[in-house]
Formats: sequence, structure tokens, C-alpha cells
Amino acid sequence: MPATAGRADFPTPTGLMKVADKQDSLRVSSSSSGPMPQPSGGGEYDLVLPWCVRLVAEDGRSTFVCGMNWYGPGILGHENRTFGAVGLSTEDARWFFDHVQVGDLVSVVNQDRSAPGDIGHD
Repeated sequence: MPATAGRADFPTPTGLMKVADKQDSLRVSSSSSGPMPQPSGGGEYDLVLPWCVRLVAEDGRSTFVCGMNWYGPGILGHENRTFGAVGLSTEDARWFFDHVQVGDLVSVVNQDRSAPGDIGHD
């Protein structure tokens, strides 16, 4: 699955993480502490992200995997643009949401964006 992840100034936590919970939609705004914290450069937003899965590492670091349909094929798999979450197409986020269960382990791996990054599935 082509994905986008955290920008250099908001890196996505990596390592082995456990699925902590799942929400079919998650409202985030520039005043919330969800998967998209307020960037220091400003910019207001109020979004509902579909098919969100929260991942938590043993040391407490966490991130979300959510549908971020405003990123198209030119970004997904090619550039990291988020504030730390993993962004997928809505369809791929739904597949991931449907196939992981709370308690499953997921390995989040940093990959050089010079090569497309994919989360594989059959």
C-alpha cells in the first residue's frame, strides 16, 4: 500500500507497535492532540479522518494509521507529508482497519522516500 508518513520535522515513530484501538472515524483539529498536532507554523484545520488505527510502542510512543484522501498517488508512496501519522488512501486504510485487531503487532519501518514506500498485503 502506498503510504505517506511524518515529515522530517514531525517524524513518524518507528519500531514494533501494538494496535491499541480502532475508530472508523476520528475528528482532529488544530486545537486537538490527535494524529495531526498543530504545526508551529500555524494553519487552522478541522478534519474527520476515516479508518484510524492507533499504534503504541512499548515505550509509549504512538502514531495513527488513517485514511488521508487529500494525498493522491503523486504523494502516497513518494513523499512524507504528515505530522507523524501514517496516511493511506481511504480504500487502503479500510483494508488495514478491517484486517488488524486490537493487540496485533505492527512493525513501522523508516524508508528513504527516494524509493516508493509500500505496506504490502495480499
